[in-house]
Amino acid sequence: MNAVLACSAVVCLGGELKLSTDFAGGSVGQVSTVSELHLRVGVKGQADQDGRNRQASWYSFRVSGAGKGKEVILDLVDLPGEYNYQANRGAITKDTRPYWREKNGPWVEAPGDYDAAEPKWRLRIQPKGSEFYVAHIPPYTQKSLELLRKTLKPVAETWGNSLGGRQIEVWTFDLSKGKVDAPVVWVMFRQHAWEAGTGWVGDGFMKNLPPGIVWKILPQSDPDGVAEGGVRFNKAGYDLNRNWDAVNDVAKRPEILAEKTAIEQWLAGGKKIDLFLSLHNTETGEYLEGPPESKLGRELWAALKERTTFDPDREYFSRMKVEGAGRANVIQWLWGVHKQPAFLMELRVGMSKKLGERPGTESWSAFGAGLAREIAALVLLR
Repeated sequence: MNAVLACSAVVCLGGELKLSTDFAGGSVGQVSTVSELHLRVGVKGQADQDGRNRQASWYSFRVSGAGKGKEVILDLVDLPGEYNYQANRGAITKDTRPYWREKNGPWVEAPGDYDAAEPKWRLRIQPKGSEFYVAHIPPYTQKSLELLRKTLKPVAETWGNSLGGRQIEVWTFDLSKGKVDAPVVWVMFRQHAWEAGTGWVGDGFMKNLPPGIVWKILPQSDPDGVAEGGVRFNKAGYDLNRNWDAVNDVAKRPEILAEKTAIEQWLAGGKKIDLFLSLHNTETGEYLEGPPESKLGRELWAALKERTTFDPDREYFSRMKVEGAGRANVIQWLWGVHKQPAFLMELRVGMSKKLGERPGTESWSAFGAGLAREIAALVLLR
């Protein structure tokens, strides 16, 4: 019978192994030992304000103490959950093989097998060094974003704080050279903490902004989740892309209120938005959605499909109907309330037919550069 390990907030001990989460984005659930070099590692997951819609889409931990060259077996378990109140087998499936890396090494797909019956991933890792890391996808941390901020030096404005006291910022890159009617593009990243792929896309995007445009960037919508290993809800359990039409409540959803205030004050000042885009990750889907019959949306979809690694599994589409009061996402709110050209893009973390492999840090960053280029080409012509 497996022995459940007594874990502190950051460490679990099992035989020779030490499993730690004492770093940015670290997250693990219940851990039990099978043998000295074999652990069952629960994915912690996160539920909403009503204890529903548990999402097990993020895990990140360090393993040490095995000794060089010894095979470590890790069973990733506790995967099933809910999405939009519908039970599922979990976002972690055979199509989302875990990643691992040696200390200071690159992230690569982990060796192992998926067992659909439980379900679980059984990883068999034989590290060359004394410790290694495992994660759902390669993390993009607050440290990564701070380095980008230091390098690019945007005009950064703070519009509020998260429930954990972290700043909610808007970054401005005014590359218009003072042109009064220059296009204005707003782009939002990391509404859901687990979606680290959008962090890498944002990195490449902001490093390659074309001139002639005022770029307004919401670089990190859930800083608490990114820092603390969250999934898709803030510290009060609210989905930061499902409550944009709810009553403004700084005690429950200050992150949404801060970003909503920044956008509404921009519009109230008589300023325009030529395009608004919110970036997301899914496990296997990839698409672009927005206002119905949008010529701009269809053109962006076509340009990205033709000239970037964007690999959509459906045509451009619209679903602006809100499923229940207080459940609007950011683009439904922007279109429904302000009639702004707002779009949402999902990028898969699973296999890309175009790439011939799963996307990674370099391909995501390259896509970000291409995305900036194609957006610029469209809005500069309008």
